[in-house]
Amino acid sequence: MTDLTEINEHSIMNVLFDQKDNQINIEQLDYLNLVFTRDGIFLVQKNRFGISFERINQPYKNRSLRRYKFNWATESFIKKPDKLMFEEILECFKYIAKETKEELLIILYWDTIEEKHIMDIVKVQLITGGSVKYAYNKKYEMEDRYIKYLEIHSHNTMGANFSGTDNGDEKKILCFYGVIGKISEHSNIYSVDQKFRIWTGKEFREVNPWEVFDSYMKTIEIRKEHKDQMDEVLRISKAAAELKKTSPMIGGQTQFPGVGVHKLSNGKEVEVIEDNMPMIPNIFDSLLAQNDFENMDDDELDESGIIWENYDDDEREMLMELIDENTGRGVPNVFNRSLPKN
Repeated sequence: MTDLTEINEHSIMNVLFDQKDNQINIEQLDYLNLVFTRDGIFLVQKNRFGISFERINQPYKNRSLRRYKFNWATESFIKKPDKLMFEEILECFKYIAKETKEELLIILYWDTIEEKHIMDIVKVQLITGGSVKYAYNKKYEMEDRYIKYLEIHSHNTMGANFSGTDNGDEKKILCFYGVIGKISEHSNIYSVDQKFRIWTGKEFREVNPWEVFDSYMKTIEIRKEHKDQMDEVLRISKAAAELKKTSPMIGGQTQFPGVGVHKLSNGKEVEVIEDNMPMIPNIFDSLLAQNDFENMDDDELDESGIIWENYDDDEREMLMELIDENTGRGVPNVFNRSLPKN
């Protein structure tokens, strides 16, 4: 049985063709829709919460229709609550976990008149360590004023995995569903186990927390001076690895190239011009001591390098010891030294 046959046998729905010259308007959509596109058929749900698309398993081609470049998609029409509301929800879950180790159900509704989110700790619910039995609050469920946005429940110290009971309960309406697990008294919204999803009418699809809550992940721009410094660390580390790989070992120590021709791991031969700094790779002194060395010709410069003129004598010595050291971070003979006098 194909998806289309199953849908036809169990549903009465709106059928639409998304034509190139007569595109579907969202007002044309009912709660359940079959939308025919250029290379597939989509089951589309729409309610006051939002809209979902799910490609069904039924081959279809029609060049006069628009192409959808995705297999599934969802979008809520409702403003996202701030992550502070998520933090408040978590504090409620932590309280229950501390007192009884039981689960708890909380529902967020959108108040269309006051234009704000309402957090309802469902009053009629019986909680255990493995399930929640509940009855919805008629005030919010039966009035057009309120739109269900999120149903979320806790799994106390267990992982955030949706159960078979959850799968049955969460096919009723298009909205977000969530579960929070591995809760302790020290939990925060970034450390707990968490999952969010929607039901598209055919499949459960996982969504990211920042699609449900606003300001969940705020992006902080790195300062230019910090980025430049990190780029230099990346550059010298890459150059050090290249140097160790291509330089011989004598007596357990890396022998760095002096005057002459040095062959790099990529097969290039680079002439070392000067040899006035013992135990310092003069190949990088001579070729890479330029601020804009990335623009040099490939014949002149290997893809990795250290700008040695950016380091004083003590820093060069420490860097060379790091290059030659195989024990990893925290090398005593590099960092446990007296500080230079000013």
